Amino acid sequence: MNYYVPRRVKAREACYDLDYFTPEVYFENYVNPEGRFNPYRDNNEILPTAVYDIAKNVQENYGNIPWYLAEIGIAMDVESEGEPGEDGLIDDSFRTGLMKEHLVQLHRAIQEGSNCFGVHQWTFIDNWSWLNSFKRRYGFYRLDLATGDRIPKKHGLWFKELATTGSFED
Repeated sequence: MNYYVPRRVKAREACYDLDYFTPEVYFENYVNPEGRFNPYRDNNEILPTAVYDIAKNVQENYGNIPWYLAEIGIAMDVESEGEPGEDGLIDDSFRTGLMKEHLVQLHRAIQEGSNCFGVHQWTFIDNWSWLNSFKRRYGFYRLDLATGDRIPKKHGLWFKELATTGSFED
């Protein structure tokens, strides 16, 4: 399962005229105007309870098959992450805080019997995206496009500790 943002739909307000079929013929995206949004990414809602909902859906509607969260990540602009500090690390603690919120919800579902056996966070290093080229960053390391240097981020160290110990302090 991959998860980044919730996707809500509503009935179309106008005809969607295409010469080929796509499910979007029947619906439009709906963004909850009262939602909580990532200040570093336009219109990306933050909804940690959606991870719980996904886990419970797999448990209740798909025979509680073994599954894992194959992609989850928090996008930030390179400018929002700032420059490396004196310790040589980029401070992307905003990302860590949000990831904790999501993992708490996943753990709640696991405690209730969901058969999730792992999490793979997107991604090791900032990479090119079909949607936004290199504008949004997700990695544990920043890729300096001019030099090719890899600059570590604090969140990557946090995730390493999480992977090593299997827990985090709230």
